[in-house]
Amino acid sequence: MCDQYDVSLTIFGPTTSSPRFNLPNLLVIAAMPNSLSTQGIDALIGRDVLGHCLMHYNGTAGFFTLAY
Repeated sequence: MCDQYDVSLTIFGPTTSSPRFNLPNLLVIAAMPNSLSTQGIDALIGRDVLGHCLMHYNGTAGFFTLAY
């Protein structure tokens, strides 16, 4: 059993004229207390969100890009 919430996610571009990425209706669940924060993780982005984006992960260089 865990708590679940209806939330929205908006990612703003670097300027006010840049496009925004907006998902108005997301169902999210709360993790067990301290199960992620002890690893330095504040939140996880799931495939339901990533399915609307293009993600490139460069593990050897230690960075990622997320396009929408």
